[in-house]
Amino acid sequence: RVATLVSLATAYETRLLRGVLREALDGQARRRDGLARQLVGGGERALAVVPQKLAAVDAEEDRLRALLARVDAGDDPDAVRHDVEAVDGLAARLATFDVDKAARDQYGRPAGFE
Repeated sequence: RVATLVSLATAYETRLLRGVLREALDGQARRRDGLARQLVGGGERALAVVPQKLAAVDAEEDRLRALLARVDAGDDPDAVRHDVEAVDGLAARLATFDVDKAARDQYGRPAGFE
């Protein structure tokens, strides 16, 4: 019985970590798209600043993908959570992320589909 509770808690923590990391990766993709638009439509200033910002997005995406790979590989959720909390803004998001709402909001079968 205790093992079942631990297993459920681990599964929930894994879903939480995966959801927060995917959300953060989606945010980085939106940031990249915005920077690419600035690069195309901007002037000299954009040409000077945007490549540095894109490099920062690359580094953050690499960091987030590495954390997500650890979750997917089955690493200890507590250890992964510790590292995720070190990423700017993600500690607060871990506290507020609704795993069940994220599951409901996924594309796929409509509500009530059997």
